[in-house]
Amino acid sequence: MEIENNSESNESNREQSRRSIEKVFQPDRQLESKNEEGGLDLGELLLIFRRRLPIIIGVTITTMALVYVWAKLSPKGYQAKFDLLVQSSTPESQLTSPSSQAAGSSNLTNPYSLKGDGTLLKVLVSPKLLEPIARSLRPKYPNISYDSLAGSLSLENSSNTDILTVTYQGTDPTEVEEVIRQVAQSYLKYSLESRQADIRQGTRFVDAQLPTLKARVDNLQSQLQRFRQTYNLSDPNTQSEQISTQINALQQQRYENQLALKEALASYADLKRQQSRQPSADTIASSALIENANYQKLRGQLLDLDSQIAKESSQLSNTNPQIQALKEQRALLLPLLEREAKQVLQETASKIRALEARKQALAQNGNLLDVSIKDMALRIRQYNDLQRELEIATQNLTQFLTKREALQIEAAQKEVPWELTTPPTQAIPILISTARIVVLGGLMGLLLGFGIALLYDKFKDVFYTPEDLKNETNLPLLGILPFNLGVSPRAHFYDDPFFTEACRSLYTNIRFSNINLPVRSLTISSVNPSDGKTTVSIHLALMAASQGQRVLLVDLDLRNPDLHHRMGLTNNQGLRDLVIDENCFDVIHEVPQAPNLFILTAGRIPADPLRVLSSERIKSLMAKFEANFDLVIYDTPPVLDLVDATVTATNTDGMALVVGLGNTKRSSFTKTLENLSLSPVKVIGLIANGSRGVERKPLSHMNFRLSILRMGRP
Repeated sequence: MEIENNSESNESNREQSRRSIEKVFQPDRQLESKNEEGGLDLGELLLIFRRRLPIIIGVTITTMALVYVWAKLSPKGYQAKFDLLVQSSTPESQLTSPSSQAAGSSNLTNPYSLKGDGTLLKVLVSPKLLEPIARSLRPKYPNISYDSLAGSLSLENSSNTDILTVTYQGTDPTEVEEVIRQVAQSYLKYSLESRQADIRQGTRFVDAQLPTLKARVDNLQSQLQRFRQTYNLSDPNTQSEQISTQINALQQQRYENQLALKEALASYADLKRQQSRQPSADTIASSALIENANYQKLRGQLLDLDSQIAKESSQLSNTNPQIQALKEQRALLLPLLEREAKQVLQETASKIRALEARKQALAQNGNLLDVSIKDMALRIRQYNDLQRELEIATQNLTQFLTKREALQIEAAQKEVPWELTTPPTQAIPILISTARIVVLGGLMGLLLGFGIALLYDKFKDVFYTPEDLKNETNLPLLGILPFNLGVSPRAHFYDDPFFTEACRSLYTNIRFSNINLPVRSLTISSVNPSDGKTTVSIHLALMAASQGQRVLLVDLDLRNPDLHHRMGLTNNQGLRDLVIDENCFDVIHEVPQAPNLFILTAGRIPADPLRVLSSERIKSLMAKFEANFDLVIYDTPPVLDLVDATVTATNTDGMALVVGLGNTKRSSFTKTLENLSLSPVKVIGLIANGSRGVERKPLSHMNFRLSILRMGRP
């Protein structure tokens, strides 16, 4: 067959189509990415349940059978019981004992209450109470012991009250009745002894504490008395209030003195200015001169003389004896007026000195009061501390004295604090419902089987779902091929439409995996030989050919070729012959049922397959294949233990790794990725093959487009 050189490319059309799809469904991509978040959900649990259903059914049936046999072989049992009212005191002691009133005021917890932390229940089944019963019954019942008593005795407090239901079970009805009677007597005796022991212990504690409390009260009273005598204080708080009142009064005096001093200084300054001028009757006097009676009298006389002189001067001449006499009188008054002004000035200065002296005295008194109030604050604190300590000590002493009297009254009482509300019953047979036990055993077996299934599923170390694969690596998931049993007997083709739709989605995702450079050659490999890489290669090639692409499917598994069996072809000639003779094109088979699909089998197995795959001749052939076909798919051996696929992938556009769900181990997958990371191979994504957790119905057009966009991102 001759290879035609068909190099036409529809890259521009494919790119335009991809961009239009991406633009239309861009919002849906964000929604789809949100839906992928999450961990272990109910769907995954259901898948595990389906995978391990035989284990779960087997464990459940085995558990039910064992429980049924146990129920049938167990000896017939008997039980007896009594109800016990656990109370801290009797009604008589509550009416006559002062301690009950004191305890009520302090909200003391009932030491025998069943509503606490379960301590009482542990005491009632302790060896201290049950061992004497076992010793007394052992001569009559040799097999009885503390362990058997504790194991067969049941204490219940289901109603959350102080009523305790005690039940004993055994195979001998006489033994059951004897044991339940002695247990009831032992519990009543224990309640009385415990109460008496608590009273004696409380009395000893109170007697031991009273001397210390009395000594402390006496000591605090002596300290308080010495404190009052030392500081001569009857009530520090009252004296502190008195000092505060004195300080307030002193501050008022200082304020008034300051005002008076300012007024005196202002008056003194006015007098000094007025003294510097020639005194006359028309001069405006200062406030000090205005308040001086002598000065005002002389000033009035001077004003009268000035008035008379002015009046007479209008009628007489200045040389007139009468005018001269008036002027002489006026001249005599001026020295008197000046002397009086000096006298007022001296009095003002004296007043200023007195006010300043009073200011200093008030300041000294204020300092003394400040010191006193500070000292008084410290003494008040010391006094209050002593008072508070004395009050607390007195209260403690009073409480202990009251408690001692109450304990003395309670010690004289012989009433048993606990009461049998229901006396010990006779031994009655225990009715066991076999059906109920079997049902409970079935539920227990179901839970146990599911737990074992989860553990087995976890420790098997394989991938079961695509979600497991996503969580293991950051590589994109190109496609999810479902598990399908609809196989054509000759060609091993899957005819299920859902499988076909999944293959179409896989092809589209690979096609758009690289936007800038479309995939022209692709290496298909896997971790294990049984992961389904050949099946994936065949159906991917069929899907690409159905889309109008010229596809060449090459079997590069030169160690264990299988493609010719799957396609019903002979393997007498193949790739090896084409490597030897590049013109031997008739070794390429065209598939009549699938136009545009061509198959190149492996041919005879060479002695050194790796040498053939590494040769320059094979590289030249791969370049010719890529030039003459739209898509070349190479089916290669597994990657884990062989480097054939790695060598081949270095000459292609990338490798798609097939992971068999339920078959590929996580450790092998991790090791494979580590080996690939050390090579220049470009792994474009993963293909999950054999998924059983997908819903078997055809994908809608919308979901198909979303799958293209989600899986085909660069």
